[in-house]
Amino acid sequence: MDDTDTVPTEDANAPAPTPKKPFDIADQRAPLLDEGAFLQLTNAAGLPLYDEEGKPVGVVLRGRNSRVGLLTWRAVGNRRLEAARKMAGTYTTTVESNEAESIDMLSTLTVSWTFSVYAGQPFPCTPENARKFWSDDKNIRWRREGEDFIASEANFTRA
Repeated sequence: MDDTDTVPTEDANAPAPTPKKPFDIADQRAPLLDEGAFLQLTNAAGLPLYDEEGKPVGVVLRGRNSRVGLLTWRAVGNRRLEAARKMAGTYTTTVESNEAESIDMLSTLTVSWTFSVYAGQPFPCTPENARKFWSDDKNIRWRREGEDFIASEANFTRA
């Protein structure tokens, strides 16, 4: 061994190495599923909407896989099963019933929004107004955006 070779020595004062935490799959859940994340709404050209002060216009939504989302999804499924039982196997799904289920889900998952006027009227974020907003066919583009947004857990991670 020459002078350039060194032998590692333990430093008696060095802290003990911190053991690595084992990978826990339960930690992989998107952290904002239950509190909600911001969906910026777009105009007809697909560009982000901004208000008169230049602030983004949008809705805070919980994820479809949030606690509230799962409860809503299960309630919808149970209503569907009950309807099928009552109709002795002749139950059929319609576009309107699918839209109603989507509106139920989006209305339930709406936490807040950044706009305060709708069709010239004051429009606070309430469960009733959320249903009115999502069910209005003039807002179908935003309903579709909302459906896609709540379905992707990637939207509910912290940046």
